[in-house]
Amino acid sequence: MFKKIAAFCLATLLAAGPIITSTNSGATNYYGISASAASDYSYKDNYGVTETFTVKDDQTATLTGFSNAKANLVLPSTVKANGVSYTVTELAKSFGRRNKTVQTLTIPNTITKMGESCFYEATNLSTINGGENLTEIGNLCFLASAWDFDQRSEERRVGKECRSR
Repeated sequence: MFKKIAAFCLATLLAAGPIITSTNSGATNYYGISASAASDYSYKDNYGVTETFTVKDDQTATLTGFSNAKANLVLPSTVKANGVSYTVTELAKSFGRRNKTVQTLTIPNTITKMGESCFYEATNLSTINGGENLTEIGNLCFLASAWDFDQRSEERRVGKECRSR
């Protein structure tokens, strides 16, 4: 009986023909079986920085890494892959973690989410611009960066002034 069921299922699939769809990640599906492996794309911006990113189901991009960064890192609001532009809405977990080069970071308003540990221990990062539309910032983001130490120092200074009055 099992052989008859298996033969029927196989015949049905073959009769229907292959269903081929291409996902944004470059994975191809045959016979409606999904393959959800995401591919990293790379995008070289106008400043010579190469960002790597993935494309999500909603056709937006998550930045996953970068190379060739300068002291002033301006994150892109859009990236391109295969001639298609994608809006950058998210930074992946550990993006910029332990980076020693970046001193000033500019976050575009398109980014609403930062994954856990972004720019964690980025010891030279002292200035952060933009990011007004961030609604979700993961644990440990910016912790142990120069910016974090500056914020803590300011809190201690203000605290002492308040106590002395």
